Amino acid sequence: MKIPCSLTNTENDQSNDKKRKNNKMKKEKVVQVCAGLANILILTQSKKVYSIKINQDGDKSNKNGLSLIDSKYFNNETVIQICCGHHHSMALTQNGNVYSWGSNYYGQLGSGNQLNHEVPIRINPVCFGDQPIKFIDAGSFYSFASTKNNHLYSWGLNYGMLGLNSENESKPTLVDSKTYNNETIVKIQCGFYHTLLITKKSEDSTNVYSCGFNHHGELGLGHNSNKNTFELIDPKHFANQKIKDVKSGEYFSIALVEENDSNKTKIYAWGNNAYGQLGLGDETNRCVPCEIDSLNFNDEEVVKIGNGAYHSFAITKEQGSNKTKVYAWGCNGSGQLCLGHFEQTKKPTSIDMGNFSSDKNIYTGVNCGSYKHSFAITKTGKLFVWGSNHKGELGLGHCESVIIPQQFFPELFGISMINEKIYNNSSFEDVSVGFA
Repeated sequence: MKIPCSLTNTENDQSNDKKRKNNKMKKEKVVQVCAGLANILILTQSKKVYSIKINQDGDKSNKNGLSLIDSKYFNNETVIQICCGHHHSMALTQNGNVYSWGSNYYGQLGSGNQLNHEVPIRINPVCFGDQPIKFIDAGSFYSFASTKNNHLYSWGLNYGMLGLNSENESKPTLVDSKTYNNETIVKIQCGFYHTLLITKKSEDSTNVYSCGFNHHGELGLGHNSNKNTFELIDPKHFANQKIKDVKSGEYFSIALVEENDSNKTKIYAWGNNAYGQLGLGDETNRCVPCEIDSLNFNDEEVVKIGNGAYHSFAITKEQGSNKTKVYAWGCNGSGQLCLGHFEQTKKPTSIDMGNFSSDKNIYTGVNCGSYKHSFAITKTGKLFVWGSNHKGELGLGHCESVIIPQQFFPELFGISMINEKIYNNSSFEDVSVGFA
């Protein structure tokens, strides 16, 4: 199904408004969005997967229409997770199967060869020991998956980020569990050329392991030497607190931690800081995790984090309220921070929530996009986009960049609620960034 791009002139806008009012089709709620250099994927609450193919040749006549990926390519299985590398995509189904498509130059599709695939193909379950998959993630030109029995597999390009101490792999290859001390895998986070793992030692104890490229200190190990296998980031750098989440940009990483004796959260950052993306107030790289001053968030509870190649986001929650704020910092050359200007910022800066049309007291989410653009998802399933759009990657029906969030396909995504207004204190629940 090919859905026409949104029209932008006034006459067509009025026509679309009438069509939307007369349209009885139930709208879709967006629950996940991810971006690569080649496409953007959207997963809805009804488990449909939509795709926008990003124009690579600069032809501005290509308006990058939205397409629904036929469920037959997933063998009519229910998709529960999506992820994007630079030029490849993956989907995980409820049955524990992994599907991949796109470029396969480095074997990142896990098919055992280097043949590209325009539509999803199932990775042979035998490659995973016939065990159902629990988590997946995609890096620049590589992929990871973890089985429900806690085995970890990786494949694709390898500069150490596969954790295998080997060359490139064209099919899933088992990672030695001894390298992460046989601990339970909680999350896989793939970056450009480095990978992070959150593991659980016990109910109240977590660790972070890293491997791969480390020229900027993005592994958080206290040095700049690359690592071909996973190594533990010293828990003392996180003050021995519980790790709730990690995110990886192109050459930097951030972590959300929770104090052991309270619900108070903090953000730590490390790696490349050329644009102030670590949020530490300067442009100096760090090779170990460093805490971002909580005063930058007005001592509000940080509930989610996210980053792009060179920019970062956080969502905070006001005490005693479901209302949230969004903070941004780092590279801003295309307005991707949603601050109303193009200047980079080295410390977390609050976004004007009046830029978003949302619902009162809804605990919702921001999802950011890439090198130069970002996304936001509200709890009502609306999707907002902003930043660079010179390849039509925002799917707005034109190729002009925007610094004020625009609602993405409002005729298709987002359910309405009574008394919907624009609220300066609209709230968000998630932040993440892809590679587009």
